[in-house]
Amino acid sequence: MSVMEVTIPTGYMIQQQRLDAYVLSRTVHTLQRAKYTPTKIYFYFDYLDREVTCVNFTVERWFPVANMSRYLPIRVYDYYAPERFNETIFDALPMYLLNICEVCGSSQCPYCSVYNAAAVLSGSLVVSVAVVLLAHNILARIVT
Repeated sequence: MSVMEVTIPTGYMIQQQRLDAYVLSRTVHTLQRAKYTPTKIYFYFDYLDREVTCVNFTVERWFPVANMSRYLPIRVYDYYAPERFNETIFDALPMYLLNICEVCGSSQCPYCSVYNAAAVLSGSLVVSVAVVLLAHNILARIVT
């Protein structure tokens, strides 16, 4: 039996029911079980051979997290001899580059320029009023 251990980014999760449905779909013929824990997903296979085995799944953001760890380990090992393993690193650069304002979604945050339009509008409103007053002063001088 072989195990693939996939580290899940902080703030993300997948429902166990989705993993169970994926196993029952028999998309991956050697996949026997999938188990979710808060930090990892475990996929259990009857065996892995030289053929490419592809497991597709989607984790969803459940908590607003940004600037998380960039690299996430994925480990494949023999269930009965875990000291025999192969590990690769998944580069999660797009999640690493996220700003907290891009994931927060709160229009209540006074510092957020993404969802709180008041911060953006107040600056443009002041510029617009200043331009109108300047134009009014110039016209007043031309008329007199």
